Parts: sequence; C-alpha cells; structure tokens
Amino acid sequence: MTHYTKTLLAVVATAALTSIFLPQPAWATCSDDPMLGAICWMATDYCPNNYAKANGQSLPVQTNAALASLIGNTYGGDNINFNLPDLQGRSVVAQGQYSNGTVLRGQKRGAATTTMTVNNLPQHQHLIDPSTFVLSGTLKANKTAPTDNSPANRYPAVSSATQMPLYGTGTPHADMQSGIVSGDLSGMTGNTAVSGGGAPIDVTAPRLGLTACIAVKGYYPPRP
Repeated sequence: MTHYTKTLLAVVATAALTSIFLPQPAWATCSDDPMLGAICWMATDYCPNNYAKANGQSLPVQTNAALASLIGNTYGGDNINFNLPDLQGRSVVAQGQYSNGTVLRGQKRGAATTTMTVNNLPQHQHLIDPSTFVLSGTLKANKTAPTDNSPANRYPAVSSATQMPLYGTGTPHADMQSGIVSGDLSGMTGNTAVSGGGAPIDVTAPRLGLTACIAVKGYYPPRP
C-alpha cells in the first residue's frame, strides 16, 4: 500500500470518527439528525421523525430521560411527566433582562388584548360651553292686588283690586326688554355624561401560523 493511500485512508477515518462522536450543529430548520431540545418550524401540519409538536404536551420522564434532564419542569410537569414548550399562538423572546423586567426561561408573558385605564390617557379637559345650554322654568305670579313697589322677593300681581287682566293671546308678539331676566352660570359645576364600553383592545401583531417542533431524540447538546 502506497504512502498516498495510507494518508487518504487516515483522513477518511478521522472524518468518519468526527461525524460519529462530535455533536452536530443546531439548525434553524428541522434536521434529520437534530440536537436534542432544538426548536424548528414546519409549513406542514406535522413534525418530522425525532420531533414532536411544541404544543405543551406531556411526556413521561422514564422514556424521555435525556430530554427531561435538559428542560425538566420548566414548562410544567412533575417528577413523573414533563411538558414540552407550548408555542401555540405565541412568539418567542430570549430570556434575560429587559426594560420592563426580567424574562425567565419558560415564563409566559404578554396578552393578546389590553384595556385602557385613566392612567393610560394623556392629560386633557372636557370643556363646558354655557352658551349652548337650554334652560327652562316657570314664572310665578299671584292673584292678589299689588302691595309693593320692589320686585325683591315678590311675584307679579294683578294691577288692581278688580283684577284687571294684564295678559293676552293675540299676535304679533313682542320681546321684553333685554336684561330684565338674567342669570349667571359661571360658577356651575358638574360632570359630563359617562361614555365608552371599556372593550378590550387587540394588540396582537401580524403573524403567520406554522407548526412548531422540538427535537425529542438526537445529539445531547454539550455544555460549554
């Protein structure tokens, strides 16, 4: 056997051993030789071999010991069964510190809807325009003869003891002199009518539904 042949066989043998014993890289797509616990997405309604749907389903620890040792009860479960991540209707965010708090692995956050409160509204005013108000009332009178020249705390009365009629129904009508009857609404207080139903606001971002899959069999990921 020539030296060239021996060298070539040595290279091939090294490559074969490397592919067998070294863990394979994690792929964004579903691989036929996956890294255990890796997440991938499919446009189909099923997951390929070595994968299961990441829909929160429960698996027995006894028959999935390797995967259970990686994720434990992070996504729910107990010492007998453990749950897979549930990505149904959810987007994914990396664990860590954020401006609105800390996100832990397996923690579910957010909601599809929200309801505004008074604290969410910008500062504003509801103006009241008294000139638009329509006021009505009744002018009191009595049927006795007039006895005083001052209108203070008095009522219109008949002009004489014979009760001469002072009012008529004929036309045309004439307006009384302006300023005879007046009022001041500047100190009026009150509340505007309640409006709004408090319906939830949809805050769901545009999304596309795919099948989320998690590798339940494959290479055990080495720790750094």
